[in-house]
Amino acid sequence: MEDTVLMLCKTESGYLIKIRIDMLSTRPANSYLSLQGTKACFEGSRGFGAQEKISIDGGEWQPLSDYEEDFLPDRWKNPSEEAVKAGVTGDYFELRDFVDSILHDTDPPMDVYDAMDYTVPGLVSEQSIANGGILVEVPNFRTQATEQ
Repeated sequence: MEDTVLMLCKTESGYLIKIRIDMLSTRPANSYLSLQGTKACFEGSRGFGAQEKISIDGGEWQPLSDYEEDFLPDRWKNPSEEAVKAGVTGDYFELRDFVDSILHDTDPPMDVYDAMDYTVPGLVSEQSIANGGILVEVPNFRTQATEQ
């Protein structure tokens, strides 16, 4: 892997997604995230106490925390003692939901197709890199499963 990898993805509906990942550069840990859509944008904290922020319809930046009361699930606002002990609350909830789906014989919130949607574009990008940056189609495993 290079120090920084940039992946450009064009969705079936024509939208462009840009993902930059840097796993090797020497620097303090910082998982900065930024999302830009047609109606809103989000910027994560860049450290030093900066807040995550959001702008809707081109308006002024607002702290993302302004939206917690209306949109953050109760279990995130008031995590159980078990979730707090686990450390990384997001990971805990993902694993808890998966275990609960097994224990209660229900569909997990993320199925194998969702997992493939998140994983395969990165794997396919390696093919593109190895071939000089050519366009590579990402397979749709949902349609492939129904064709067999």
